[in-house]
Amino acid sequence: MAEINFNEEDPDRNILDSSQIRDYFDEATVLITGSTGFLGKLILEKLLRSFTNMRRIYLIVRPKRGQSIRQRMEALLEDQLFNRVRLATPNFAEKLCYIRGECARNDLGLNANDKKLLTQEVTSVFHCAALMDFEEKLRQASYVNVRATKDLIRLAKSMKNLKSFIHVSSVFAHSCKDSVNEEFYKSSINCQQLLTIVDAFDDGTLNKLTPIIMGHSKNTFCFTKSVSEDVVKTEGVGLPIAILRPSFIIATSQEPIPGWIENLYGPTGLLVAVNLGLARSTLANPKYTIDVVPADYVVNLAIAASWNIANLQALNENQELVTRRRSIEAEIPIYNAVSSPENPINWEKYISLSRKYSSRMPSTLLVSHSSNKINSNRYLHYLYVILLHYIPAIFIDLVMFCLGKPPLLLRTYRKIDEFTETFKHFTLTQWYFKNTNTQALWKKLNATDRQLFEFDMSCLNWQSYYYVYMRGIRIYVLKDPLETVITGAAKYFKLKIMHYICGDVTGTTTQDKAPIQCRNSSGYNCEYCK
Repeated sequence: MAEINFNEEDPDRNILDSSQIRDYFDEATVLITGSTGFLGKLILEKLLRSFTNMRRIYLIVRPKRGQSIRQRMEALLEDQLFNRVRLATPNFAEKLCYIRGECARNDLGLNANDKKLLTQEVTSVFHCAALMDFEEKLRQASYVNVRATKDLIRLAKSMKNLKSFIHVSSVFAHSCKDSVNEEFYKSSINCQQLLTIVDAFDDGTLNKLTPIIMGHSKNTFCFTKSVSEDVVKTEGVGLPIAILRPSFIIATSQEPIPGWIENLYGPTGLLVAVNLGLARSTLANPKYTIDVVPADYVVNLAIAASWNIANLQALNENQELVTRRRSIEAEIPIYNAVSSPENPINWEKYISLSRKYSSRMPSTLLVSHSSNKINSNRYLHYLYVILLHYIPAIFIDLVMFCLGKPPLLLRTYRKIDEFTETFKHFTLTQWYFKNTNTQALWKKLNATDRQLFEFDMSCLNWQSYYYVYMRGIRIYVLKDPLETVITGAAKYFKLKIMHYICGDVTGTTTQDKAPIQCRNSSGYNCEYCK
């Protein structure tokens, strides 16, 4: 694993004194759900690193695989993700308090004493817990994504010192719409109706009824997230609550580690399949925009939104302002964390940039030379799949079987096809997102907080970012350290020669035929694009 080096002097320390957001989190007590998940971990790390004067962070954690909640969290905190915090504040874990709970259970599985403790101390809540699997069964998705949200909001109503509550949703909660603004949309069913249905039927019957219950929603994740937003709208009245709607969250851009990612969800899984030479055809419209956001931008927006909703609540407590601002502030703010309004990127560029930079640090796990065709025609895509995926896979697996080795390729392609079928709604649909509230919040930050909590997507250079993104996938997802780049390059060269000897059926190359120019202020290509 490549060693991560940090500057001896942390630039954050020189500017924290004038941070409005830092001032808000001074002496704060925070509750986080989903702290063992991708986004929850990053929010936890950012809070620990940026707000050294916080009183405490409560984490609702469930025991897993024979580990107690303390053992599980201690193992999690050993991850290199927390290296910067550990370097600056070696005793940072003293601020953490672990509470046994489980979002799939009634009342989040909390006992009476823990509920009382939370209602007395918590000032800010980040509700990140969710089941992200598009193929999750409706019962489990409803319990975690909907019922847990309802139970947590009801608990929050008893929190005496609550100043902010951030509910993490998704812009794709409304994937049946091609345009998503920062506003509420009517759910096809409310929380109580959904929970009554899932409790009334056995698993077999419920699985058969799921498509009917979901209506126009394409998967249980999007469906239950739309219902959870309805819970916020109805149950959250009177609370200092806001909704954060990210699009597809991908690797971090800068902090705490550039390119950090730990999962294969969504577009990242597609890139891995393409750049390892597995996927020769991608079912997508190359000209359609794909909306992706670096994870640290989402984290920064969540923290800034928490500060902002507390400010709005404070304004409402001033009776002179209530009448004048009621029509504006009575609404629950929604923040879309999206890239397309300010810095759009289409599927063609998304895939070509990944191949460009992955070819500069080839993985030793390469299966074949990366050659991919983006097809918006489903029948043409399926033809490519038969010719370039299944026929070679059957032949290679047969050879492996004869050699006494386990055949894996055919099974891998079946998984890729299952992913393609699940994901095609997102690759063949053009969405239009608006982020007016998010842009307004960015303008509201002072210069210090803009530096510490950057989430302005117009500042992101895709060329520079993709170098970091592909490097992160190699190190943190494929577990292939940079020390093996030379070995990977030798393998890449051999596979490339074999590819062109056999003939480039897809008619694509590894890099863009014409270099894409950076949009940096100097007008010259950055170090990644030379």
